[in-house]
Amino acid sequence: MKTMTTKTLLVGLALGAALASCTDHGGTGSIVITALAPAFGTADATGTVDPRTCSCDPASKTVIDAMSGARGETVSQCLLLENKLSASSVGGRPDTNGFYVRELHLSYEGITTSVSVPDQIVYYDSFIPSSSNGVIGADMVPEAAAAAMAGASTGTVRVKAQVFGETTDGNSLSSTVFYGILNLTASSSTDTGVCIAGG
Repeated sequence: MKTMTTKTLLVGLALGAALASCTDHGGTGSIVITALAPAFGTADATGTVDPRTCSCDPASKTVIDAMSGARGETVSQCLLLENKLSASSVGGRPDTNGFYVRELHLSYEGITTSVSVPDQIVYYDSFIPSSSNGVIGADMVPEAAAAAMAGASTGTVRVKAQVFGETTDGNSLSSTVFYGILNLTASSSTDTGVCIAGG
């Protein structure tokens, strides 16, 4: 029988309270989603951010515990990833342990509001070298998920995220699971939602 440690208990309480984002031990452990970071975009005169301008800064040290978005609104942020695989060269090919991000899988669970959102898959073609950190622009609430939440009450939603892909050598891998918090609001503001204005 597995004994619950103080650390395990504290992690469980943190998840139950849904007060912060964290990772767990799903996936291989070689590809880790380490944090959620803000994406920045350009706002027009009304304060509305054009989603085509949203981008992630690979050098950003800013992380966020939660994201906000109006009901029915897409939300784009950034996921920071770490490829813990050591550099390897096989048959003269360099860095066979580089990781190609192919898919981001998302699911949603209402905490203080009820939501019914189909699981989402967002497709990518991003590369993270071995023994390196990387960042992907993450549609944490894609259009289909936003539409499904348009009629929900304001409140808190837990977002489960996991990336899937393969190494340069063709080995399939999945990341650890990351839990983020989405605060559903009644209406949009200039600094939340699609992505953050400015940078």
